[in-house]
Amino acid sequence: MGGSGGWQITQTNTFDELGVDCVVEGRSESVDTLELFRKAIRGEELPRQIDVKHPLDREGILFPDSRTTFGVVEMTTGCGRRCKFCVPDLNPQIDLPKHKIMGAVRANVRDGNKQISLATEDMFIWGQVHTDTPFYFPNREALVDLYSDIVNTRGVEQHVLSHSTIAPAVVDPTLIKQLSELLLPKSPIHFPYLSSHPEKKALAPLIGLETGSVRMAKQIMPSKGVPFHIDDWPSVALEGLRVLNENNWFPAMTLIVGNPGETDEDVMATIDLIYEMERRGLFAFLIPSIFTPLHDTRMEKAKGVTQTKQLTPLQWQLMMKCWKMNLRPGQYSWWGPTAWRVGSIGMWLYKLRRLNGPNFTWPLWMFSGAISEKNLYRMGKIYMGKPLKVKTRKELIATLRASDWQFLRGDNGDLPEGYTPPSEPGQIFLPEVQEPLAQHA
Repeated sequence: MGGSGGWQITQTNTFDELGVDCVVEGRSESVDTLELFRKAIRGEELPRQIDVKHPLDREGILFPDSRTTFGVVEMTTGCGRRCKFCVPDLNPQIDLPKHKIMGAVRANVRDGNKQISLATEDMFIWGQVHTDTPFYFPNREALVDLYSDIVNTRGVEQHVLSHSTIAPAVVDPTLIKQLSELLLPKSPIHFPYLSSHPEKKALAPLIGLETGSVRMAKQIMPSKGVPFHIDDWPSVALEGLRVLNENNWFPAMTLIVGNPGETDEDVMATIDLIYEMERRGLFAFLIPSIFTPLHDTRMEKAKGVTQTKQLTPLQWQLMMKCWKMNLRPGQYSWWGPTAWRVGSIGMWLYKLRRLNGPNFTWPLWMFSGAISEKNLYRMGKIYMGKPLKVKTRKELIATLRASDWQFLRGDNGDLPEGYTPPSEPGQIFLPEVQEPLAQHA
């Protein structure tokens, strides 16, 4: 047996109960996995559990030659930002060859799959892995070329984005604009109350926000915002979201609640960030979840909140504020607000007050809207996030190291004072293309 849940069998020792002879931790195309199958065919004894190595290069990754679930085709492995809680970032950073990606796309279409989604931890590193340019400065030409060929493949009717990071939207807003022009027509997602697209289409990648606390970010994800310093994480998140929203990208953004060592001040800093989003009219689907130590990560032995009753009033407020903001688009109908108030209070009376404990009470009333947030604040029941001093894109670009200026694109504007274009145009490499393309300012 393989898959991401294998550790549940090994840690609970339920091999015999579930009829499992061997648990394989790792990728199916690993050399070690293939050898395991050879042993099974030969009738040799198999280990109870085996950790197999992740392929280290492109040649070690297998591509499907028939349709896949939801039309998923692998684009990259790894990420490179080194967040301490993340499992996929433990994998080597590999961007997969375009011709193999396109072959898998055509195989899906041939077998009747009309939707394609590229599997990746960060779509923006593709075409920039192991080049002379740091991976956090996207290879615009390569990405536009790849996505253009995918959405223009005969038979592809829909395309859905996977994972990305927020900093590239600040680094290269023009890339976001160009990708939007390509991808929106094939997006199956419609947000009537959010999108400015003529057909109200939108793009919704999954992006990790995780925390608004700079102190906590330094501990668990110090490289999350590169090339920008983690001290500017709230500004990077807000400016990146502004760029995305302007181009009809409304991401799902994850947050971690109850991190080891998280204080009330850390939670308040995240609440400040969420309220700042609201003040600026920005929108993302904010998905808070309780910290879970994942196997093999650098935080696997760390302990945070383990039960909902352990959540503080501020942590509950953060979670309920996120979900309240998520539901804004659904409350434009005449019946929406009333139905939500009655439903949420009813569930609290029926079950949730006992399940989640007393700290849940006032955040639930805030969520329901039955009592306004201003009144709850006056009553001393909730914290009203304070306005943040946020850096503009120009101010963020000015914080970059001078050695990184050569990777900036002139058509994005906001160039730092003292910037001079490179004496020779930079070179953009399209994967599998021998001749480099001159980078246009």
